[in-house]
Amino acid sequence: MKIVITIFLLIINFQIYSQNLSIISEILYEQTVDGFSSTEYKLIFNNEKSYYEEVISKEYKKGKTRKEDGTIVFNIRDNQKPNFYYNSRKNGFYFSQVVYNKHLFAKDNFELNWTLSEEVKTINDIKCQKATTKFRGREYIVWFTNKIPVPFGPWKLNGLSGLILEVYETTGFFRVVAKKVTINSKKNDTIKIPFIDINKAISMNELKTQTSKLEKNFISKLNSKLPKGIKPFKIDENCEDCPKPLEIFDEKN
Repeated sequence: MKIVITIFLLIINFQIYSQNLSIISEILYEQTVDGFSSTEYKLIFNNEKSYYEEVISKEYKKGKTRKEDGTIVFNIRDNQKPNFYYNSRKNGFYFSQVVYNKHLFAKDNFELNWTLSEEVKTINDIKCQKATTKFRGREYIVWFTNKIPVPFGPWKLNGLSGLILEVYETTGFFRVVAKKVTINSKKNDTIKIPFIDINKAISMNELKTQTSKLEKNFISKLNSKLPKGIKPFKIDENCEDCPKPLEIFDEKN
C-alpha cells in the first residue's frame, strides 16, 4: 500500500532547512507491532532533541480482541497518558511506556551500529537511503533522508546522518511508516513538550525488575477471577514457542 507523504514547504525548502537546524518540524508516523496493533505517533524535533509521542485514539476501549490465529489479546490499559521517547544530544535517551497498565519512566543507554547501503529510493520526492542495524535480538531495515539532516527517528532508532522515515523489522513484527512530514518555517529553539524530570528516571535493570513484578501481579489477579475448575495461568520463562517482545534483552545485539 502506498503511503503518501505531504510536504509543507512554507517559504523554505529542504536546502534552506539544512542550513538552519533550529527550525522545529513534525512527522506523523503509523507504528504497527506484531502485525496487529497500529498506533499513530508524532515526532517533533530540532537540531538538538526529538520527542516521539503516542497519539491516543479517542475510540480506544478497554477489552479484548482476537487475532487471525485465534490468539486473544487483552487491552488492559485504563489511563490515557501517552507513551513517549525523548532523545537529547545533551542529556541522553529517556522513555515512558505502559507496562501492565502502569507507566514506567526509564533512561536507556545504547548505541546503534548502522550498516549503510548504496540502495536508494524516493518517497514522494524525498530521496532516501537504506541502512540496517541489529538491536536487542532483532534486525531492522530503515530508510532515512539526508535532506533532513538530523540524527533522529521513530521509537529508539536514531544515530544516522538524516531523519528516518520508514522502519521495517525483518520478521514483520515491527513497522513504522511516515504518513505526513511538516516543515515549520518558524525559528524557535524550544520544543514544546510536557515537563520531563529526568532525575526520576529508573535504570533499565530496575525497569526489568518492575516489569517482572507487574507481570506476576497481573497473572495473580487474572487467576483470582477465573471460574472454578479452570487451570490457572502460569509464567513459563523457558517457553520457546511463546511470542517474543519487541526488545529481547537476553540477546547480545
